[in-house]
Amino acid sequence: MFGTPQKVRRALEQVGSLVNAQLPTGGINARDSFQQMPPQDAIDLVNVVADGFGLIVRQGYQEFAIDLPGAEKVATIMSYYPPTASFSGPNGQVKINQAVGFSLSGNVYACTNLNIYDITAGGAGPWVAQPGVGVVTSDYWTWLNYQNAAGNFIVAANDEGGYVAAGSAGFSGGFSSGFRTANSGFFRVSQGAVPGTIQGIDPDLWCYVMSWKRRLWFIEKFSTRAWYLPVEQITGEAHQWDFGTHFPHGGHLVALANWTLDGGVGIDDMLVAFGSEGDVVIFKGYDPDNAAVDPSAFQLHGVWYVGPLPKGRRSTTAVGGDVYVLSMFGFTQISKLVSGSQIPLGAQKDLSYKIDPLLQKAQRFHKNKDGWFITQLPREELLIVGMPEELANAGVTHLAMQSHEPGMEVSWSRFKDVPFATYTTHDGLIFAGGQNDKSVVGNGKVYLAYSTPLDNVRLDDSVFGQPIRGLVIPAYQTLGPPGMNKQFTMIRPSFLVQQTPALTVTVLTDYVLPGFSNVPALPNQNPGIWDVGVWSNAKWGGLRYPIRRWLGVVGQGFVATAQFDFTAAADTRLMGLDWWVIPGGPL
Repeated sequence: MFGTPQKVRRALEQVGSLVNAQLPTGGINARDSFQQMPPQDAIDLVNVVADGFGLIVRQGYQEFAIDLPGAEKVATIMSYYPPTASFSGPNGQVKINQAVGFSLSGNVYACTNLNIYDITAGGAGPWVAQPGVGVVTSDYWTWLNYQNAAGNFIVAANDEGGYVAAGSAGFSGGFSSGFRTANSGFFRVSQGAVPGTIQGIDPDLWCYVMSWKRRLWFIEKFSTRAWYLPVEQITGEAHQWDFGTHFPHGGHLVALANWTLDGGVGIDDMLVAFGSEGDVVIFKGYDPDNAAVDPSAFQLHGVWYVGPLPKGRRSTTAVGGDVYVLSMFGFTQISKLVSGSQIPLGAQKDLSYKIDPLLQKAQRFHKNKDGWFITQLPREELLIVGMPEELANAGVTHLAMQSHEPGMEVSWSRFKDVPFATYTTHDGLIFAGGQNDKSVVGNGKVYLAYSTPLDNVRLDDSVFGQPIRGLVIPAYQTLGPPGMNKQFTMIRPSFLVQQTPALTVTVLTDYVLPGFSNVPALPNQNPGIWDVGVWSNAKWGGLRYPIRRWLGVVGQGFVATAQFDFTAAADTRLMGLDWWVIPGGPL
């Protein structure tokens, strides 16, 4: 007997729909309101960067040289890399196990405890201070490699005063105690009347060094004066140039930079001087010695204003043919500052436009604290803005900008849990100075940064590494018809992994602020297990293991986003994000 129409089972109507959400590959947007933020931007990104495939967890770090004397962090790392050095560092990721497993060309020096230490060999020391440095009162230095007819040198100026050099043996400059090689120590250059000394000023007053048009230039501390040496000389008669008449906002000379208009070393290179209160003075020419006779030899190109600079002398850096400066106005490119001189600085959409409010807020309360710096890490395609350690408790350690190609829109994220106060690239590796516990004497450390799948890999393997903690909060999206109420019942993040991340998800609706999450983690599908598989023997899963699983969530509103808190290994990639949405009405 056939059933009546009333008894025939019918398929339930599908009431939900699949919605694909945009990943926040545009990076952090600290400028727009939640309502106006573009869907490709992020409310927050921690320890991840955008690349051509989605979002990728940053690389971890490991100890390289430990137990450096004193209770202070390693504030400066110097790299001496003469032309005779040949690349010997490892390629790709590195794992130190019980001892440093490779040798370096040249020399790497760590500055801490008011001394300079040769840490080229890595390990736990013991560390012996370099002779000849003399008495200094700061661990912050500027330095560069410099070559002339006499040989290859590393020259450095202490932030609180003092000029030292090391380099080729057999230098004929006539130092009173003989010029030492890089391996046998630095020599503190003094004022005098004999070759190998400085005439015209006591170099103990010099606090900054750079090179422009084949000359070494120095800054005299607590002044607006710069001093330059003869062409291709590291000692000799110094001549003064005072930038003070071009500083309408006052202050002292903080830094000098070479602005290369043509992308290389040539006649277009300009000298940029930065005043502490924000004045940017640009000179063009080729020879300041001839300025009195031929004004075109060295003349003023212009004066601009970027707002007061933070404490220290590391708020400027050269990137490609441009110069970047960090100030109370945010993050400024000199090329755009000059070309947009008639445009209010705050209206220029430069590289840091989206995160300038964050930078400005941080400087408003911490401008006069140590720790500000800008540095480029070409290998990682990153530009790092370092901040005082007091801001770590506020959720900021470093800001990281990534761009893969010229002209490509950049993306910003935050790097946390990185105990780095400075970076230097040497022999294809990134060295970072810092410390783990500032209360312990002899806890200064130098790390290999962005080199391992995990954080805090110890030299002696007492800690094999810690998973990297990350956070992703995309911009709010309508996820269906705008203005209509919806229920958000499931979410599906798609990962490519080395190791399955531990993940929690919280749905945020109707522009509420981010909070805490407590959703269960994804299932464990480890192809390799940390601290069990043998390094260089066990085979990691690489990026061959996708994870795509629906997770049940609860949320209701007109717009939504999700807060992803996770721990993972480096190179874990978030590739996509899908929602299951049940539409409702306007009420």
